[in-house]
Amino acid sequence: MIVQNIIFPNDVCDEINMYFRAEKSFQINQEALELSENNVTNTYTYMNLFDVFFWKKYTGITVWSAKIQVQGNGLVNLWKRTPKGCKRIASVRVDTNEYKDLCFEFESEEDDEEIVYFEFVSNKKMCIKDGCFCTKNHCLYRDIHLSVVICTYRRNQELRDSLTTLKSTGFFDETSSLYGKLTIRVID
Repeated sequence: MIVQNIIFPNDVCDEINMYFRAEKSFQINQEALELSENNVTNTYTYMNLFDVFFWKKYTGITVWSAKIQVQGNGLVNLWKRTPKGCKRIASVRVDTNEYKDLCFEFESEEDDEEIVYFEFVSNKKMCIKDGCFCTKNHCLYRDIHLSVVICTYRRNQELRDSLTTLKSTGFFDETSSLYGKLTIRVID
């Protein structure tokens, strides 16, 4: 089961540094990241780091896979960062003209913050595409209950619109598994 994809700049956000960090410039063509010769790039970014601690806390999953498709010549590293420091947990050298699927398996070892990310070190031109973090385990589904607080002052129409929108969700559909799991509080 894929829990998080490696994503690329798009129409919603085209700020490249939100997706990848590099020592030298790089290009993104046809949903692939193209690294020039002797470049180092990583996914320790807002959009592409993998927060192991978060996923473990809310799903109970502790065994993960990091997958990526790579073409070219270089090194692919998988790093884990905790408050105690940073360590490389896997490394593979690639030299291929065709895209190669790489898969790194790792476990959550800490009860503290853990972040995992890819690093790509190109010797020659290197292309990266279609990466993800996934698990073979089933998620531990937890019962949820949400609370929405709407703060307002003399905005009757906006309040009616907000309540109408909320009423059209699965939280108010008797056939939905979400039925009855939403509390709405209006503060005026």
